[in-house]
Amino acid sequence: MNDKIKELQRINKNIIDQNGQLLSFDKQLIQLMSGVFDTRYPLVIAPNTMSLSYINDLNPNNCLVMNSSTVIKLR
Repeated sequence: MNDKIKELQRINKNIIDQNGQLLSFDKQLIQLMSGVFDTRYPLVIAPNTMSLSYINDLNPNNCLVMNSSTVIKLR
């Protein structure tokens, strides 16, 4: 198991599938809306922040996460 998957498991152990892959953000949203997602943990939007590289002080290796409460409020 690579280091990125281990890091993601520390954030939310429930979003790694049987193949060791991160569940897509769409699947996480579906699980959240259907009541299957454990709301004590954040949703992982992306395993890195490369798409936000225009922000100077942001480490591109960090995961991009969102609290489940924020998603519920937005809904």
